[in-house]
Amino acid sequence: MIYYYRGITFEWNDEKAIQIWNKHTISMEEACTIFFDENSITEEDTRYNYKEQRMWTIGISNKQRLLTVAWTDRDNIRIITAFMPTKNQIRSYNGY
Repeated sequence: MIYYYRGITFEWNDEKAIQIWNKHTISMEEACTIFFDENSITEEDTRYNYKEQRMWTIGISNKQRLLTVAWTDRDNIRIITAFMPTKNQIRSYNGY
């Protein structure tokens, strides 16, 4: 799926989007909105040896929910997954 939002092109796998909705009740369209949170935090995901640079961003969505979004840059922002942040991610976002 290709999705345009506020001048940025996002993409994702439709099957994965359904899985994320069923597991976390987060739409990919909502996930896209966290990138416009002025206080969002972005870091590289170095947990595994991915074949590409992966990032995660924590931010407030247009539904006022704090979300974590894993993504990579493939000319567009390709969203890999979205979920509610962990306790450590919440602390990071809140500056603790």
